[in-house]
Amino acid sequence: RIHQLHSMIYYCNLQENERHASDLEEDHSSSQALTKEARMLVDFSLYTACSQITRQSGTRDTTNESSESLWSPVAQALCTWTHYSDPFHAELFLIWFFSTLCRSHPDGLPTQRFWLEKTITLTLARDASFYDVGEAMSLFMKVGIQFAFSRFIDSIVTTCKPSEKILQESSGLTISCMELAKTGNAKLSLDNNVDTVSTALSFLAS
Repeated sequence: RIHQLHSMIYYCNLQENERHASDLEEDHSSSQALTKEARMLVDFSLYTACSQITRQSGTRDTTNESSESLWSPVAQALCTWTHYSDPFHAELFLIWFFSTLCRSHPDGLPTQRFWLEKTITLTLARDASFYDVGEAMSLFMKVGIQFAFSRFIDSIVTTCKPSEKILQESSGLTISCMELAKTGNAKLSLDNNVDTVSTALSFLAS
């Protein structure tokens, strides 16, 4: 539906531009209504995709989990829906992108869905057009760095974990790591995310 709306909005804008060129009275009501619907559908699509993650978090039982990925159509239509998205939507998508790209095991996901989503993120990472999506790229480095540092912080065993407020900014994360190093009692947990952090930072540096 978003693809269809995108085409309809394009032709509505053409007609409005023709009216403007002919000095006729402009009527933006059609394109505005279609744009409003498109923005609503983008919000709903991201909410639905995120709800699939929420449902499966905290459990490793994949017996009743569908192998269908709700992120697959979202990723494939990235160049279209970002025209009607808010920065919040692009940030949610990038968090999923980095999480999937850096994951090496299903970890509670149905195996078929895991490999499908992994293939999609690898394809995006190697697709030059992905880096032309301005709405996503404006947040790309910020989200990537925050993702890597938050995974690193989660891997540290200490009695003085940084607050959530500090974790919101990459500068705060850097300061937190330095403070933890000074305490001398911080160490990596056995179940750490060092490989995930390494993959994320290597990808950002490439």
